[in-house]
Amino acid sequence: MRGEYAVTLPDLPADETGRLGSALLDLAGILAQRQREQCRLDRITQRINAGLMLDEILDNIYHDFRELIPYNRIGFALIEDDGQTVRACWARSDQPAVQLGQGYSAPLASSSLEAIMTSGQPRILNDLESYLGAKPGSEATRMIVGEGLRASLTCPLIANGAPVGFIFFSSIRPHIYEEAHVELFQRIAGHLAVIVEKGRLVSELAAQKEAIERQNGELLRLSEMKNSFVGMAAHDLRNPLSMIQMAVEVLLEIGHDLEAHEQQQILHDVDRQTNYMLDLIE
Repeated sequence: MRGEYAVTLPDLPADETGRLGSALLDLAGILAQRQREQCRLDRITQRINAGLMLDEILDNIYHDFRELIPYNRIGFALIEDDGQTVRACWARSDQPAVQLGQGYSAPLASSSLEAIMTSGQPRILNDLESYLGAKPGSEATRMIVGEGLRASLTCPLIANGAPVGFIFFSSIRPHIYEEAHVELFQRIAGHLAVIVEKGRLVSELAAQKEAIERQNGELLRLSEMKNSFVGMAAHDLRNPLSMIQMAVEVLLEIGHDLEAHEQQQILHDVDRQTNYMLDLIE
């Protein structure tokens, strides 16, 4: 009860009391192991939660989960807003090449991933080559096997009852995953799903902010271009307007003293300047 598991008992008799003492010692060992595991899980989730953006959180998972689960590769796939598509959006591996990378997508309906999400339980495939032989149409499995991976642990992420996506742990060693790895993941699965969903939302907001800033920059550029153009147009309109005004004043003041051809010349100039201004405005 006090969290002290190094219990010392006297020599145990070979009766029910002795068997009870032995069981208590075994229980103490199990509880001590569970406490160590929980402390380790708490430290890992705290380090992962220190990330803000989704990529940063997933990088922390890649570095810190080695204390819990063996892997050479971790991938993350997101369920799209339509709920019908799974899209790979992140992967890290210590192998030479990543074939199943960002941008790969596949339908969720009637797939093995849908069954995993529906059950809420991780799935172990300890022989990917045999699985591919049984399901040769699985393009994702074909690419993973092509990367040299031979076992996988697929874990669903469900945050507050809503499906978020999947984390895929993969190893080059076949038959490496055990139910103990599933149990360890499940103990922090809900918390981890909330952390990942937080990172996804923050990343989306950051991307929207960046897009808005780009749009604002473009609007500012267009506004400056418009002001520059209006300024040039106003300058280019001033001269023909002055010439038209001068021609009208001449006609009003001394037009009756001018010869007909002189009046026609002035009117021709007015017409030419007017057409120039109309062309400029258009």
